[in-house]
Amino acid sequence: GKCDDTDAVIRLSEIAAKLYEEKVNDVDKAIVQHERILKMDEFNHNALECLHRLYRKTLANDKLATVIQRRLDNGDQPVNELRAELVDLKIEDDPDLAFELLKEILYDEKDNEKALESLEKLLPNKKFALEIADILEPHYREHSQNDKLANLLRVKAELNENKEEAM
Repeated sequence: GKCDDTDAVIRLSEIAAKLYEEKVNDVDKAIVQHERILKMDEFNHNALECLHRLYRKTLANDKLATVIQRRLDNGDQPVNELRAELVDLKIEDDPDLAFELLKEILYDEKDNEKALESLEKLLPNKKFALEIADILEPHYREHSQNDKLANLLRVKAELNENKEEAM
C-alpha cells in the first residue's frame, strides 16, 4: 500500500543521502535527498538532524533557521542549545523571535551565560530594553557584576526619562 511505499522511498533516500555525503562528498545532493524525505514526513527526525548539520556546513542560514524551528516544534533535545543557535541566526533580523527564545532559555536556566550575553546585545533595542533590564538586573546584583549593573541602571534611567518625556 501507499504507506509502505513512502517508508521505502524514505529508506532509499536516507541511503542515497549517506552515500552522496560520505562517499561522493556531494553535500548538495545529500541535502536534496533529505529535503525529499521532509516533503513526505515533515518531522522526520533523521532528516531534520542531517539537514541541521548540512545547512550549517553550507551556511544556508534561512533554511537552517527553519530546520531548527521545526526541531524545536518536534521537541528535540538539547532544547536550549537549539534555541541558542536560532537566537544567533535571528538576533539581527528578527529580534522579537530572538527575545522570546532567550526568555524561554532563561526560564529553564536562569544563569545561562550565552543567553545573558545575547540579551546584552539586544539591550540597545528600545522595544525590549526595560524588560531586558528587569531580567539582567537581579543577575548582575547576585553575581556582583557592578560595572554591568551601573551601566544597566544608567540605561534604565535614560529609558524612564524618555518615557516620561513622551507622555
